[in-house]
Amino acid sequence: MNEIAQMLRVYQEAEARTEEYQYDAAGNRKITRITLVQIAEFASLYYTNSDRLKMDGKYAFAYDNAGNLVKKGNTFEISGDMVTFTISGEGVEYWEY
Repeated sequence: MNEIAQMLRVYQEAEARTEEYQYDAAGNRKITRITLVQIAEFASLYYTNSDRLKMDGKYAFAYDNAGNLVKKGNTFEISGDMVTFTISGEGVEYWEY
């Protein structure tokens, strides 16, 4: 893995923002903690028996059978390994690849 993949913290202007990351034994990012005026914590979810990212706290991701990213969006519902996206509407971000 490269140094970026193992990044643990990101610092910006003093007292403006700090990001901390926690990883599982396989090197997958499991938790992102962002500190501004208050702490916001996002858990990353992965597809069952896979290193494919399902959700990173803001976006959800869908892949084809070959493992290629085919969909990404910020408005979604997750049920098990099924991700259902909202594809239009105010504030909706959605991409198909």
